[in-house]
Amino acid sequence: MKKLCIVVLALCTLPSFAAVDENIDKLYNKYVDCYTHQHKEKEFYALSDQLKKYYQKTDQLGSYYKIEMNEAIYLSEHNNPHQGIKKSIEVLNNMKENSFNGLNLVYLSLGTIFESCGNQSIAMHYYQEAIDHTNDHDDRLTIDAYSRMAGLLKLTNPTEASKWNQKYQFLSIEFPSYHHIYLFTEAVIAFAKNNKAAFLAAQKAYFDYREQHSELDNYGVKTMNIMDLTFKGNYKEALQILDSSSNDAELTEITKHDLRQNIYQIQGNLTDAFEEMKKRAWCSDSLMANLQLHNLQDMATEAQLVKTQKDAAANRMRMMTIILLLAAALIILLAVFNYLRQKSRQNLAEKNEQLKHALSMAEESDKMKTEFVRSVSHEIRTPLNAIMGFADVITTPGLELPEVDRQDLINRINDNTKAITRIVDDMLHASELSSTDYYANEDSILLNQFLSQELYSYRDKVTSKIELIYTTSIINRFTLNSNKKGLEQILTHLIDNAVKFTQSGTIELNCRQSNRGEIVISLTDTGCGIAKDQQEKIFENFYKVDYFQQGIGLGLSVSKKIAQKLGGDLTLDPDYTNGTRFVLTLPIS
Repeated sequence: MKKLCIVVLALCTLPSFAAVDENIDKLYNKYVDCYTHQHKEKEFYALSDQLKKYYQKTDQLGSYYKIEMNEAIYLSEHNNPHQGIKKSIEVLNNMKENSFNGLNLVYLSLGTIFESCGNQSIAMHYYQEAIDHTNDHDDRLTIDAYSRMAGLLKLTNPTEASKWNQKYQFLSIEFPSYHHIYLFTEAVIAFAKNNKAAFLAAQKAYFDYREQHSELDNYGVKTMNIMDLTFKGNYKEALQILDSSSNDAELTEITKHDLRQNIYQIQGNLTDAFEEMKKRAWCSDSLMANLQLHNLQDMATEAQLVKTQKDAAANRMRMMTIILLLAAALIILLAVFNYLRQKSRQNLAEKNEQLKHALSMAEESDKMKTEFVRSVSHEIRTPLNAIMGFADVITTPGLELPEVDRQDLINRINDNTKAITRIVDDMLHASELSSTDYYANEDSILLNQFLSQELYSYRDKVTSKIELIYTTSIINRFTLNSNKKGLEQILTHLIDNAVKFTQSGTIELNCRQSNRGEIVISLTDTGCGIAKDQQEKIFENFYKVDYFQQGIGLGLSVSKKIAQKLGGDLTLDPDYTNGTRFVLTLPIS
């Protein structure tokens, strides 16, 4: 069984499941047995329906919803994560409609599903939602939520994982199975930190506790053996045990990649560690791509069902005419799409070559390697997987989609291709700046005309709720000797950010001359602003205020470097609190 099974059993053994009726108790035990055997799927769902009817009849809504969530996790564990997510959302909406205080169970299950798909950020989001919706007096659910968060981060962010693990240390003492997991997680965190002394102490505590509690299962024993061999220098044997492991509750494919990476790092083999990091990213992307593809296929199936139901009322001749027209349109569209896809692949191949060059520069330091993998693995591969997923949907033989939906998919392919291009261009420009000492101020720029054109080129990119304003205190024919291309890049990054984070209000570009004889250009918006604790970090490479927004965090870093190479600087005004204000200073000569 995979590690999802742990959550299922934990949910099913809550106190409300202790049925008074002996027949229901037997029925439930049979139900759990069917869950663990994939070939008993029909029997599992039949028993699940019987249990739900019983809990509805006896007004045990908590038990009813837990059976519903078991079905969602069962789907996810048996290669249908997209159906598991859909089922979870349905249960979540049903709970909200009935004002049932049990949303934490759904959020915990959603986090587990996305963790199994390798998407750590979304899994963390749902685990945090589960924690926020858990009653402080329910120790078991509180421990379960904290332990899931610690387990998610234990190999990738051991410092943060340790904080979550300590939160339930004392609560877990009353529950041996959870304290067992706490001790195991402490050992893994020490391993991830390459702290042999801490690991040996945690290992001893783990096995001493197991000797005191014979009822505990073998969860963590194999992983503990692998880590012990690693610290003893038996790297080859540790890797052999890891490679031969299959169907282990504690060793998913993602976990195996993380363990191999840590083993290579302890060994001092940074090359293989980095390769394992890339394989881990590929594995995670593949799982998420499959999830997205299944979701698209479900949407296409539902759309086709609706169309079939509507066409059933039409006569045969009309149906044949429509089918022939759709077939002709599909052939033409496929021909055009195949041409566009080939062209897109060629462009992507060229950009991938450029990306390899940028990556080779990033590998000069371990920090750049880590930041590049974290940012680019998501920002590049997510739109790339989306492109392939949409392409497969459109080119699926026999699949008929409304023209509006088909055009929407083509537009999404184009948008994702442009997103990849922008990301690659930013990285290439950042690498070029590292080898350039200055920008030649060889262009004569009519400053008022240039700035107003740059701002108002965004008229079609903002909603009616946003007003673009250009103000100036310099004379109309004022000419600045600078580098036009560099200045365009700075303004593009600043205005793009303002548009991205401003929902309504104004975006104002102002130009003036300071008392020190400098040109001061400020861009002010009424957006969400930047928190005080993040203001010193926004000009760092790859730093992003909002990690759910598109981009890899190079725009402000590149803009500041260009400003400095033009002889000026780019700063954030910390005194402006109604949004964000960036200030660009440039020398007049």
